Amino acid sequence: QDLDRIMKKETKFHNLQYRWLDKEGNAVWINCRGRVICDDSGEPEFLVGCINEIGKKQKADKEKRIQNRNAQRAAEKGIPAPQQ
Repeated sequence: QDLDRIMKKETKFHNLQYRWLDKEGNAVWINCRGRVICDDSGEPEFLVGCINEIGKKQKADKEKRIQNRNAQRAAEKGIPAPQQ
């Protein structure tokens, strides 16, 4: 979606998340964000920014979603939430 917007010249920034596979075939989640550098005619030429591994964040976010869903289901059944 960000790349389409860049090519349509709707934005000069990108924030992309995607998955790479390492040499053993394990998933590595990546966040790539930065800005577009255009050529003299105004066409996008380069994406400049930084790439960060976000696998731990992806896993934590997923676990939090699961916890929230389980808590909501328990509440709907009248089961009290565990004390922390």
